[in-house]
Amino acid sequence: MTRKIIAIVEDNPQLLENYTQAFESYGYDILGFSSREQAEKSFLNKLPDLVMIDINLNNEPEGGFDLCQFLREKSKTLPIIFLTSMDQEHDVISGLRMGADDYISKSVSLKLLHIRIASLFKRLEARLDKQSYGSNFLELGKVKIDIPKMEIFWNDILIPLTVTEFLITYVLVKNNGKVLSKSDLIEHSEIFIDESSVVTQIKQIRKKFLVRDDKFDSIKTKYGAGYHWHS
Repeated sequence: MTRKIIAIVEDNPQLLENYTQAFESYGYDILGFSSREQAEKSFLNKLPDLVMIDINLNNEPEGGFDLCQFLREKSKTLPIIFLTSMDQEHDVISGLRMGADDYISKSVSLKLLHIRIASLFKRLEARLDKQSYGSNFLELGKVKIDIPKMEIFWNDILIPLTVTEFLITYVLVKNNGKVLSKSDLIEHSEIFIDESSVVTQIKQIRKKFLVRDDKFDSIKTKYGAGYHWHS
């Protein structure tokens, strides 16, 4: 099996070395970068399988956010994780709005961090295996989902969703009409985010559909209960 390539963008040399050694021991190939400029230069040639980014990079307080935007312009589905000490609620919301799939505090243990990354790769591989579904496509009204490619179309227009946004939308569409709580969405999507982050993800999903169709109203909120897809 081909080893996954993880890029780590971290300006603290000791932390970068610690992460590199740990994840190499877990069986990954690691690309380490200490600045946004270094990372962007490398990513122009080839993207890794997953990127972990600190936010405050050297003399750029929001260099990680800028790098995330750069990466999202190149790929809508590349898994991006913010790994940072900036863990206030407004920081988390900003990171998820930038298009990150996860936002993790540096206080997390290496073991738990590895579990979350391994689980993300496992979900991606499962969804790329069309045999997991028995069908390549899910169509419902105006929405069409290409499951192997992890692409969602609305009125035949591609909606540029991140991996996490795709998984949440897929679960909602698949369970059309059924109200799913935040914990239900986390469980069925197999994503490792907290319930408050689900709210942000839903807002971002709606926003992306509305850009393509200002009358989009298929994601309904059942206050106090959760969300459901209405076709």
